[in-house]
Amino acid sequence: MVDILNSKLTLLRVNIRKNFKHIIDNVIDQHLSKVKICIFCGTSHRLTREHVIPKWVIQDHNFSFFIDNTNGHNYFYERATVPCCQSCNNDILSLLEKKIKELLRTKELGKKLYTPDDEDLIVRWFEIIDYKFQILDLQKKFTRHKDREFVAYIKDVPLTMMKHSIKGSSCQAFKELRQSLRRISIKNKNSKENSLIFMTTTNNDSHFMHSDGHFIFIELPIINKALFYFLESEFKSHSQALRKAQKILNKAY
Repeated sequence: MVDILNSKLTLLRVNIRKNFKHIIDNVIDQHLSKVKICIFCGTSHRLTREHVIPKWVIQDHNFSFFIDNTNGHNYFYERATVPCCQSCNNDILSLLEKKIKELLRTKELGKKLYTPDDEDLIVRWFEIIDYKFQILDLQKKFTRHKDREFVAYIKDVPLTMMKHSIKGSSCQAFKELRQSLRRISIKNKNSKENSLIFMTTTNNDSHFMHSDGHFIFIELPIINKALFYFLESEFKSHSQALRKAQKILNKAY
């Protein structure tokens, strides 16, 4: 299965590099209405809806919704989807998610440690989730903040352009989108070996945090594990990354 999966992921990277401009141009052109191409290969044929967070994560760990800090609204995971063709969805992403599910369930921290190849797959999984979230935010209109008055002139602005990190700039939003897609197309992840952190958790509730292009955190109480990944930052040591992750988590909790 690993050889097949690696071959499929190679195909994914090749398709992204070959169709990069076509994908980005179409996403930017269509984002105010509805993206009508596969966000991974660019085809407009046999499109399906790919969940931003895989359904097995939702079902197994009682996720129901996430809160977006930009506008304070709840968004249900079950409805959070992006366009993806049947080939990319069923032949590539589903195979990757099946392997990630197996890795998270069968390997215990401190006993049977994750290999570099395992970590490489988890990194790729997180990078794909980040990209899907950026597409989702481009398609979702800001409308209004849950706890503030309605402002007419921003009612049709995409959610991603209201993020604090990009200060409402469409140019910066599209730059981060390009970086996110380009990140997936890169084969060698050696420089990110310290950016992925595994933790044990005794919390009873599941938690998920995502900051576009910065980090992803997912907590899975049913298997007593939590994972934190820095999408862009690189670290000289694992302990350095862990300290920074703990600082972010302490502030959030």
